[in-house]
Amino acid sequence: MTVKSNKGVILKAYPKGIPEVDENFELVHRTIDIESLNLKENEFVLRNLYLSIDPYVRITLQDPTSIIMKY
Repeated sequence: MTVKSNKGVILKAYPKGIPEVDENFELVHRTIDIESLNLKENEFVLRNLYLSIDPYVRITLQDPTSIIMKY
């Protein structure tokens, strides 16, 4: 059993105005058992070392029912 820790950033709520870290996002900690994944040929597990949220991403954080078009 090879268990590794993993962190993820989850969108909790669409921002209204300037995004607030605790209000709009949630940092989650998980564990994953690498051996139980049953990877097939040419499949692999990737470990993300860094996360960058660029200003452009703000446009994509609109409520999907918004009338603002996304490009």
